[in-house]
Amino acid sequence: MMEEGVGRSAILQRLREATTSMESAVLPSSVIPLLSLELTARQLKVLTVLVTTDGGTTASRLAQTFDVSLATMSGVLDRLVGQEVAARTNDPDDHRVRQVRATPLGRTVVRGLVARRPEFDDEVLAALTDDELAGLERGMSAIARHLGAADTSA
Repeated sequence: MMEEGVGRSAILQRLREATTSMESAVLPSSVIPLLSLELTARQLKVLTVLVTTDGGTTASRLAQTFDVSLATMSGVLDRLVGQEVAARTNDPDDHRVRQVRATPLGRTVVRGLVARRPEFDDEVLAALTDDELAGLERGMSAIARHLGAADTSA
């Protein structure tokens, strides 16, 4: 149900403006977890790839992905394993191959940086009216359905 006299493009523009405003408002609290990490930029990038790679990958594939030597990638992985955000395991199909996976801690670290949404924290949501909460829930559910459909069609 669209607002009377307001076109779709105007609503989309207001949504973009609201999103930009929210991003600016939450940026200071969003960088705190990043600043508390003991990870270099390269380590964070590798960890993010591990978190988003189903079933893990190998050091050689990561080296190719990041266009670095295997020795360099092994050093990066040694530090990630040392911080317990990644783990090496034997490949069940080929015991000569070592798989690298993100640990639950590694997933939590990346989720806290990438997917954290302080604009949806409890104190923010508590300040909304019941009608606003219901509208937000309806819109978020629609977006989640669309993203789920897009994810399965990829």
